[in-house]
Amino acid sequence: MSIYALKANPDDKWLKAIYNSLLNGEARYGWSYLPTADLQILSKKIKEDGWNLLNEDEKKCWQPFLLDIKEGDYIVFINTPQLGQCTLAKVNKPYYFKMHDDLKYDWGFDANHCLGVDIKTVKTFDRNGKSVHPTLSRRLKLQGRYWQIYAEKEFNDLVISLESDQPITQEGENLEFLKNDLQPIWENISSQVHKTHPGKDLEKLISKIFTKMPNVLTVKENGSGWRTDHGADIIVSFSEGLSDFLTLETQKTLVVQVKSYTGEHWSLEAVKNIETAILEYNADCGLILTTAKSTSTLETEVQKLSEKLQKPIAICAGADVGKLVAKYMLTEII
Repeated sequence: MSIYALKANPDDKWLKAIYNSLLNGEARYGWSYLPTADLQILSKKIKEDGWNLLNEDEKKCWQPFLLDIKEGDYIVFINTPQLGQCTLAKVNKPYYFKMHDDLKYDWGFDANHCLGVDIKTVKTFDRNGKSVHPTLSRRLKLQGRYWQIYAEKEFNDLVISLESDQPITQEGENLEFLKNDLQPIWENISSQVHKTHPGKDLEKLISKIFTKMPNVLTVKENGSGWRTDHGADIIVSFSEGLSDFLTLETQKTLVVQVKSYTGEHWSLEAVKNIETAILEYNADCGLILTTAKSTSTLETEVQKLSEKLQKPIAICAGADVGKLVAKYMLTEII
């Protein structure tokens, strides 16, 4: 998929005609005022006779990039239908030439270079709106008659946002975009942790992280043999309440199941283990920590168990593990 930004003539007559044409499934481009400006004809003429045999008007109408735009590509008209706005559409028909009579100028009838677009994909948005990533916003500033936009991920996010009518950010702040952009980094950290900390090594790392957390009283790595931990890899005691009033503080017990997996976490073994651990140690809450991505199957079973035991059980998976490691171990890594 390629994304092309196109400059529109700034006069109101032009903008109205171009915008209405988009809504009717046709994208139109200028520099096409000659009846013989069909790029297919000009292309053949250049091949047969050479560029220098084109007259000056034909040279101005020669916009060969339009021949490169294919079905499935996107086009974005800048400052259309008004300044600061952009209108995008998905191409469903490659270049063709069609004379129109609604845009008459001293030099002739213009905007006859055409592309077919899917009317369901025509969307207008504010260039600096909540759904436009700063990187993409910069690329939507005028840079000539046309240019390509090499920000496919950011553009796809915009399209999804416009189709769902849901902004990417709540406040339109760059920090929100930063959070979204960092998500793959957290997932990659979790994947690297899986590689460097298999089995018991991961349990030791997570135990160390718990010791750095506020309000944690004790951390115990529980057992080293098969079935000797009664489902709890780590047992954490922590305080809850107001530290200034000791009689209002209570001590809670958290049991943790640690799994070093890749891909998506479908296994329900950890759910059975955390149930055993909560019952065995009379724990107040449970946590399943996995380096794999969580799944709806895992989340559904954890919710069922939490309701059954009437105790909170959390999942820390994938990217959240990466965030946890970055938060508490960064100073030891860099």
